[in-house]
Amino acid sequence: MPAYNIIYRPWVNSFRRMNRLLWNPENASWARDNHMAGVRVVTGAVPEKMTRFEHRAPGSDINPYLSIASLVFGAVDGLKEGKEPPPYGKGDVALEKHWAPLPHSMPEAIAAWCESPSALASFGKDYVEHYAYLKRQEWNDFAAAVEAPEEALKKAPITPWEFARYFNHA
Repeated sequence: MPAYNIIYRPWVNSFRRMNRLLWNPENASWARDNHMAGVRVVTGAVPEKMTRFEHRAPGSDINPYLSIASLVFGAVDGLKEGKEPPPYGKGDVALEKHWAPLPHSMPEAIAAWCESPSALASFGKDYVEHYAYLKRQEWNDFAAAVEAPEEALKKAPITPWEFARYFNHA
């Protein structure tokens, strides 16, 4: 999940929402019926027949095809390597230290994407490099337009650059 965070949070603005108190996960956790977890497992009245999961990191601004592909690739990697999931999270999963943290900024997410053997094997070197190039350009444009860009994302209001890029430009 950390390697694919740039897919789940594809825009500079996407990182504004990364806040467990807004039920937006900050780590690669999973838990039963927990909105703060990266993956929320929801069971119905008959769990063996009515269980589903929600991947909580992606926002409504994702490319659904890339997001679903990353889920499939991640699941296949886990099955091939025989990985066992850690036990369910309990309570506030953001405070449990054994979960892998998700990158908290676009530069961190780009680096995790580029350094991931899973991303390279799944999406291919050319695609990984091209996607990283596009995301670096977006970050560089934002950083050139906004003083202290990482701090600007931690505070409201939305910057004029974000309005121009995401609202007016659309």
